[in-house]
Amino acid sequence: MSAKPFPSIGIHLGVSEADYHAQGHEQGMLSKSLLWKFLQSPYKWKFGPGFKSTRGMAVGSLRDCLVLTPSAYAEDFVISPYDAFRTNEAKAWKESTEKGGKTIVTQKEVDEAQAAVGKIRSHSIAGSILASAATQVSVVIGGTEQQTKEKFRCKCRIDILPDANGPYKDWIFDLKITNSIPFFGKIVAQFGYEVQAALYIDVYNLVADENRTKWGFILQEDTAPGEVAVMELDPEDIAAGRETYLKALALWCQCARDNNYPSLYEDEIGMVKRPNWARKGEDQ
Repeated sequence: MSAKPFPSIGIHLGVSEADYHAQGHEQGMLSKSLLWKFLQSPYKWKFGPGFKSTRGMAVGSLRDCLVLTPSAYAEDFVISPYDAFRTNEAKAWKESTEKGGKTIVTQKEVDEAQAAVGKIRSHSIAGSILASAATQVSVVIGGTEQQTKEKFRCKCRIDILPDANGPYKDWIFDLKITNSIPFFGKIVAQFGYEVQAALYIDVYNLVADENRTKWGFILQEDTAPGEVAVMELDPEDIAAGRETYLKALALWCQCARDNNYPSLYEDEIGMVKRPNWARKGEDQ
């Protein structure tokens, strides 16, 4: 582990959510989420609306906290004493609480999250993985991008890092809530979780001087009965994710160096056509 405080290069335990997320591109720090969004469109990333959290994200963060860093619950969350925020008193309390950095939740949401966490910990495989793993491990690396020769720093926050001497020594795990375990592969593609897997594996291995190769998901469905599964990401997808993040990193370094964030539609006239269902029967 790093002897220097976060965000110095190294491996860091006990970094709060607020401190971790305070380090963004404005401070010269890259991340998977930045690279993934940037690759979709540098123009939209630069000039589009900022990030907005949703209620679902808040509930997901609550479950993550209870599984991975339960000691931080009181610091990060507070149960609302109000059923709604219609009165001036309630509105003032909400504004003050959110300015203080806490996420407001309901007692029902906490009860449901605790029940869900119990199912994760009682799962035969997921429970054994968590029992001997470090959680919320923050890692920072510095380097030089090969194509542009630009220097960069990158961070990642590993949900579950198994003991290097245990049965899962080759693995890194991520905790995800999903609406469907059987269709989770589509969610991987939609949000670029293969990019996260490759980036986190590479960053961790370089800093820790290890050779972990496997990426797993501890999944839980967000509807009753909250079924739990442990899944491994296909190594071919990890390899594809590596190609993607390297491409995104090169593009970021080039755009940041030149202070130019191009639109995908700047240099050519595109083609638009109706979908196949609208053309059905026209060739007959």
